[in-house]
Amino acid sequence: MPLNFTSRVDKNLLGRHITDWTISMVISILLLMLLEYQIGHDVIVENIQSKSEVISLSILTSDNYVQNLEEVNLSRVQLISIIGFLSFVVSIIALYTISHVYVTKNLTKKSLTQSERYQEYFGTVASDSINKTSTNNFNRKQSQAKPYLSINDLNDVNNRKILLKELTSIHAMLTGDEKNSLREIYFALGFIDELEAKFLSFDWVKKVEAISEVKQFRVEDYYPTVRNLVLDSNKQVKQTAILALLETEKSPLDILDHIDKSLSRWEKHHILRAMEKLGTSDLPIFEDLHTRWPRHKSFLTELGNHFMQETKPKTKLYVA
Repeated sequence: MPLNFTSRVDKNLLGRHITDWTISMVISILLLMLLEYQIGHDVIVENIQSKSEVISLSILTSDNYVQNLEEVNLSRVQLISIIGFLSFVVSIIALYTISHVYVTKNLTKKSLTQSERYQEYFGTVASDSINKTSTNNFNRKQSQAKPYLSINDLNDVNNRKILLKELTSIHAMLTGDEKNSLREIYFALGFIDELEAKFLSFDWVKKVEAISEVKQFRVEDYYPTVRNLVLDSNKQVKQTAILALLETEKSPLDILDHIDKSLSRWEKHHILRAMEKLGTSDLPIFEDLHTRWPRHKSFLTELGNHFMQETKPKTKLYVA
């Protein structure tokens, strides 16, 4: 069912490097604990021996000698602490660099391999024009998927992100039956089932992604949800929703039903551009729409002037 809600507080996402930092810090802490344990053990033993010597030779030594010995030991402890801290910092940086380079290199290589497989699969589906009936077409697409898509490709979160990215990219470049074929794949792979979670996310980026999917793949069940986001408090979400509705509504002016305040210059600009894409015969008489959208009467008048529509003459009453 379409969702009805207003935008909530945006939530920043954690960077993907946090895993590398965590691993590096844990290993570094363990190394530092081992180092300090060993150093501390040596210092304690040395202090005991030094104090024993001081006590046994107290008659032969002065008070200044004992004080200088304690100051030397204190300085050594401070120096060891500084060296330990610097070693800790250096080990974190070194371990993070090694871990990040290794992980990033492998992830990049894996992603490129997956992208190539997915591109080949979508290219095969889009270029195949045999068996256009819906049932046979769906069964054929499933058999085509076997050499390219595994269970892990369909279930793993990261793999599905790459899968959707390649599908969206190729779909945007195609037209006609090929484009419609990839739209069917979008539904067949279950991406529509993930839209609800994206729309309910605190992350505005996910909402923008969901709106873009609804517009590109014409997911009509979620058109009402997109309409609700025209009033969203987040600027990016709001503008993306407006641009989507300008393409999905029957008429670009239908978006005025969902804007209950004065139009911004940005909104006027994009509504005008959408109207310019229509043929002259498809343009409404803007003056006739004043009663439907009285709040936007001045904007409708501007549109009439822009498209050089003549104002209807006022009816004159004559008294005999």
